[in-house]
Amino acid sequence: MVTTLEFKATIKTKLRVAQAMHLPFLEINARELHSYLGAYPGNSHSIPSCCNALRFFFDENEDEIISQPPRGNGPSLTIRYNFPKVLENYPF
Repeated sequence: MVTTLEFKATIKTKLRVAQAMHLPFLEINARELHSYLGAYPGNSHSIPSCCNALRFFFDENEDEIISQPPRGNGPSLTIRYNFPKVLENYPF
C-alpha cells in the first residue's frame, strides 16, 4: 500500500518540475496519481491517503478544486495548483 508520505513526495516532485518548466499551473487527479504509484484500482488502494496528500499542498487562496466527489475525497478529486508556489513551506 502506498503511504501518505510517498504521495506527498511524488506531488512535491511534480510541482517542482512543473514550476521549473514555468507552467502557470498543474492539475493533479487522485485516480491518476494513485495509478502512477501503483495499487489502484485494487483491494489495497489508499485513495484516502492520496486525497489527504493532495489537500496538504492545497492553498484555498491560490489553488482550485476542479472536481471532487460529494463526500470530498475519492478518485475524481482533481486540484489545480497555481504557480508560483513556495514549496519550501511544505516540509516533511
